[in-house]
Amino acid sequence: MHHGKDVWDILQITVGIITLGVLIYYTIRTAGIHTEARRQNDYAQRPCITLIYNDRGGLHYKNIGRGPAMEIFTVPFFINKYAYLFPQYGLLMASELSDLLDPEIQYFEKDAENPTPVTIGIDHIIRGNNIFVHIEYFDIDHIKYYSDLYYWPSVQKIDFHSTGRENE
Repeated sequence: MHHGKDVWDILQITVGIITLGVLIYYTIRTAGIHTEARRQNDYAQRPCITLIYNDRGGLHYKNIGRGPAMEIFTVPFFINKYAYLFPQYGLLMASELSDLLDPEIQYFEKDAENPTPVTIGIDHIIRGNNIFVHIEYFDIDHIKYYSDLYYWPSVQKIDFHSTGRENE
């Protein structure tokens, strides 16, 4: 009779180990599915900022994403000796167009430490120059995103180069 009890104990331990393995497998699998679902939800609700250049020579931010964008900041860029400094923009809801952007334009001559502000239209300076623009912004959870854009004057078009989440 003692032999049957040993077989029964071994069978119980084997079934317990198999059950534990199945539980661990499904726990890991469920965690992976949860992570992927959250990533897809974050992507579906994220902001995405672009620039719109209107036919009257004005620039606007446009949020083409599905979530609000906050603290929108365009990294200053240079064309020839002109620096373009955009003010930070507060909040842009999904599909919303910003007010007209009025970048401060400065002219750098020989002394780069003392630029001269100029009152020249942005369309006059960007005409004929390919421009790379880097925009940074946050979503409502304060996750940082960016958009990299190119302006092609030959076709008067702004194209996305890339967009993404900071540190992604």
